[in-house]
Amino acid sequence: MQLDAGTGLENQLKKVTGSSLEDLVAATLAFLGYTVLPDLVIEIDGDIICQIDVFASLQTPFQESRLVFECKGGHPSFEDIRSFASLQKILNPPPTKSIMVCKQGTKENRKQLAEQLGLQILERQDLSRWILPLLSGAAQRPERVSSLNRWITVFEISRYLSSKSTKNKWSKAHLRFISHELWWITDPIKQARDSLAAATKQYKYTSLTVAEDIGVSLPDCLAHASSDIVEGAIHVEMLHRLVNMYAITRSALRMQSELGRESLLQECGVYLQRAINKITENPGILFGFPRFFQYWLCIWGGVLRKATRQDEIGRMATECSTTPEAIESYLDIVSKVYKKGARAGMFQVLEDKEFFKYVPAAYRALGLLHRRKAGLMDEDDAADCLFSAHEDTSYLEALNRALQSSGGIASLRW
Repeated sequence: MQLDAGTGLENQLKKVTGSSLEDLVAATLAFLGYTVLPDLVIEIDGDIICQIDVFASLQTPFQESRLVFECKGGHPSFEDIRSFASLQKILNPPPTKSIMVCKQGTKENRKQLAEQLGLQILERQDLSRWILPLLSGAAQRPERVSSLNRWITVFEISRYLSSKSTKNKWSKAHLRFISHELWWITDPIKQARDSLAAATKQYKYTSLTVAEDIGVSLPDCLAHASSDIVEGAIHVEMLHRLVNMYAITRSALRMQSELGRESLLQECGVYLQRAINKITENPGILFGFPRFFQYWLCIWGGVLRKATRQDEIGRMATECSTTPEAIESYLDIVSKVYKKGARAGMFQVLEDKEFFKYVPAAYRALGLLHRRKAGLMDEDDAADCLFSAHEDTSYLEALNRALQSSGGIASLRW
């Protein structure tokens, strides 16, 4: 799904349903600067308590703002409302807002129950009133719609790759750990510890294990995007890193507001101390880091080209409504956390680029198209961005497959 800036946006928004509605809500929140995780579950002792279509978090130096959304094709039942309202008690900190997006014509008694339980009912025809002000202004509208469309593309890719990850038992188990357990751990330091422990032990080699399980070569898959099952596993590993950085930022917030540095030294290992110390050096800008990390991996493919480094950083600063100095600080955090020697670790520095390892090919290709649109790359200049020969189109083909339900790359409107 893509929005057309040249026609009536209100009528387009009214027609959005199903998974496209979830992608639109997720994209809108990412466009606003939230860190966004789709398709999450609250599970206790193997029983599913509640499902969340979209979770969004915005960190400040003083608190975390959380939004949760459920997008329904029809009208909510009493049980739907009661189940979704339970998040107010289960999540800590509780959601700032819990919003159910549903079909027009919700019964008044449902609305009354939702109001009593602290939920907001947002009927689909009202969604346009929520989104359209963000796109207002004739001069800025085309660029804003393009930016929103890029994020819609990101969540369409995410949905496709998550579905592929469930085709193998190893990546399915890893995804379940992230989306059912890790994301909603209350204590941020425990969340960061558990995330690190799982990433370095139980789920350290998910992509390699999946590749071996289906009888393919991981290096070949990384070079040529030759297996969507492996791409799904790589996507799960990337999601784990996103939640890891989210947990580290929550830990930094707790340290500033509650614990202090002495408690930090007692509760955290060296890895977490290093990451949290770096984040808290400049809290005025660095609490935007989790959102930047998601934006850099998904919109720019987790790559920074040295040939156009300053231009890319300037463009990122504009798109994130921040400064080049802030972008450099964000990248420094990634380096401090994930770089381990010249060729080890998840963050790599080569002669022609800096990049984050194990980002799915579809996101790398998205970064290529974004650079071309911004005038930072020529049509025949792709090797240092896509890790392949100039004539190799496999990454773009992977992106096209991920977008097949909405018409492929040809359908993109940015």
